[in-house]
Amino acid sequence: MEEKRLYIDQAEVENDLYSLLQKRTLDELQHLSGEVWTDFNPHDPGVTTADIANYALTEVDYKLGFKLQDYLTDPKGNFVPEQYGLFLPEDVYPTTPVTSDDYRKLLLAEIPQLDNVDVVVHDKAQGNYDIKLYLSPFFKSSEDLVKQVRGLYHAHRNLCENLNEISFPKLTELDFHSELEIKPGMDATSIVVQIYWNIIYYLSGSIRMEYQDVNLNAELSMEEWMDGTNTDFRVIIPKQNETEQELYNLLMQIEGIKSFKTCYLIKRNDNKAPEKPGKNKPETISDFKEGYTIFIPKYQNELNVKVRIEGTEMPVNMERFIEELQALYFSEKSNRLNREIKDKKADFSRSLIPVSTYRDVCKHRSIIKDYPECYHIEMNKECSENGMIPGSFEMYLKMYDWIIERGLNELGQLQDLLSIMPDTAVLSTMDVFSEGMPERDKSFDSYGRNVKGIKNRYLDFLDHLYGVDSNPAWMKDLSYYGETAEEIIKRRLNFLRHVASLTRTRAKAWNIYGERSEDNISTLKAYISLLLGLNMDENISIGNILPSHNLILLGSKEEYKKMRDRLNSMLIDEKMLDAANIESIPVELPEMSEEEQLQMFQVIRHELMIFNTNLISGGLFRTGINIDNYKTVSMDRKEYLLAFWNEEDSCWLNMGRSNSRATLRNWANVLCYYLRKLNRKCEAFYVVEHHLFIPAEAFKISLVLPDWTARFHSSRFKEIFRQLVEELLPAHINCAFYWLDVAHMQYFENSYQDWCKALSADYVQDEIKEYQTSMMDVLNESLKIEKDEI
Repeated sequence: MEEKRLYIDQAEVENDLYSLLQKRTLDELQHLSGEVWTDFNPHDPGVTTADIANYALTEVDYKLGFKLQDYLTDPKGNFVPEQYGLFLPEDVYPTTPVTSDDYRKLLLAEIPQLDNVDVVVHDKAQGNYDIKLYLSPFFKSSEDLVKQVRGLYHAHRNLCENLNEISFPKLTELDFHSELEIKPGMDATSIVVQIYWNIIYYLSGSIRMEYQDVNLNAELSMEEWMDGTNTDFRVIIPKQNETEQELYNLLMQIEGIKSFKTCYLIKRNDNKAPEKPGKNKPETISDFKEGYTIFIPKYQNELNVKVRIEGTEMPVNMERFIEELQALYFSEKSNRLNREIKDKKADFSRSLIPVSTYRDVCKHRSIIKDYPECYHIEMNKECSENGMIPGSFEMYLKMYDWIIERGLNELGQLQDLLSIMPDTAVLSTMDVFSEGMPERDKSFDSYGRNVKGIKNRYLDFLDHLYGVDSNPAWMKDLSYYGETAEEIIKRRLNFLRHVASLTRTRAKAWNIYGERSEDNISTLKAYISLLLGLNMDENISIGNILPSHNLILLGSKEEYKKMRDRLNSMLIDEKMLDAANIESIPVELPEMSEEEQLQMFQVIRHELMIFNTNLISGGLFRTGINIDNYKTVSMDRKEYLLAFWNEEDSCWLNMGRSNSRATLRNWANVLCYYLRKLNRKCEAFYVVEHHLFIPAEAFKISLVLPDWTARFHSSRFKEIFRQLVEELLPAHINCAFYWLDVAHMQYFENSYQDWCKALSADYVQDEIKEYQTSMMDVLNESLKIEKDEI
């Protein structure tokens, strides 16, 4: 350990920044001044200015010399790496259970009542598991335990996996027979307790928990520790020979035992009839591979163990034996959950986080205050109050302050710049003396720095760190809804806040028995929804979004043609569209609250004649999101029309009229924004696992998507969406795509919700199959379905 000293080493002159700056300053001044330079007076104003300026630079260098984590530490001394997208290894590296052994260790780690578990594949062609639970002699099978095991499995299961059966195999009980010699002074009852506890432990597989400590003093390496399904602790399942000799060696290690005269296990005879000579002789068991459990005697006549000290048989207190054995057993079991695991996890996590200290270094004291009063240097504020104009020297000093303040303000913004929390999507600009400066793009600060571009560069770094792409290039090409730079950052932040779980649980399915919410969906759906900014809450019916706004979307089928023609009857005479009469509409929607937006939507619904009915064409709904499709047209009587170009029907549509072009421009912007918002709300998709069907269809899922929004209606987007799913989906799973119109989506969602509810409530198979059939009928019978196979 380094010895503490009561003094500070003085830096060598050549390594001292202040001395170096002073020397260079004087050298430069001498060079510029030539023969008129003198430095005989240390209080010369020039020397004083150099001293003050160089000291300020030295102080800035000191403030910029701390470790990065110090600048990311809050005033309370907390440095939380996750806030900056730097997730701890325990959040990134563990994976969801994949193999049977993974599921086995998961159950053993989370349910202390279990002595051992077997997770076996019931049918490889179907991907079903059977779970066999082995309990100690102190536990009995129960329905609650079955529910606990089933719930834990489904909370971690992967796509296209299911649970076939949970059972409690009946194990053959063994009686322990022994005569042994113990050391003087040892307690016979305690020795017998230790013997029986070790036999229980051995016959149940000698499973133990390995806890990671702060100093990493575990038998596993760091790489081995992070390679698994849990980082709080590890379930260690050793390989045993399952032989009598191996058990004997274990018992000989019990402190206090000198030797065994006899030591063996026999099958317990439950037949209460007296044994006849030569018949019903108990079978001695020396190989335990078939699976056995030990009989725990409660009374003296059931105990077949004789304990001696120097030849004298010692009594065993049976009441105390039972109490101490149960206490020892349950204390070991409770350690799985009660060994302050949460504290250990916190300590382990903190041990991986670099030490940091809060640094309050972003404030700057003006160098003007360092000048002696005899210099009579006026501050800007004082000059302003006295009606004076500061001299050029004062302005130079203030400019010097301004440059330093700018750098320290940038340093103070570092936390916002690197944070991935939702309130940091909009970066505060570093305005220092910004009055009178020309107005810039909102992505830039008053110094011309593209702060949003810098933010995106940091998010790009996080993408590379975790091997993802939160803003793929094709999203820019398919940006139907005119995402602003701020909206792109918000979407990326939301994705990267979940990136640890998205990459760790990529194949995870939804929990059948969990509460239906946006947190209980498959990782496939979560990944794509967060990437694209889609709605994830399956309690919200996307088929009912438009009806909730009192709108009915007309389809493109022939049966809707008359309705579309009726709406398109409000055509504009092409003669009116002379270049001199039309005017494009710029984007000029002011920022509004949710309540103000709702009020504006109601206004345009009332003012625009196109909404005289609640019918809206697909062309208007999908292409009305583009402000370039709206024009104002001047009339003869100083009136103006709002014209809309319907790209899908290739015709101009009269939306409404007003004597104010500004009013029409506002209506167009509000309507465009309104339609974008409706399109976005209608975008979501469902993952249907055919593995849960009756009968099951192995390794197959269906994705059900809306076909009526601008983005999801695009054939280009559909192709990219399929490619994205193919990249994320495990290779052994087949996927079908169904693109539905509004009506079929409503029918599907009703059946889907009933089906999910039936599965979670364990309805009888006939009811589950009824909802399943209804759901698939909607998909298969819809004429609007577009179905493709990967």
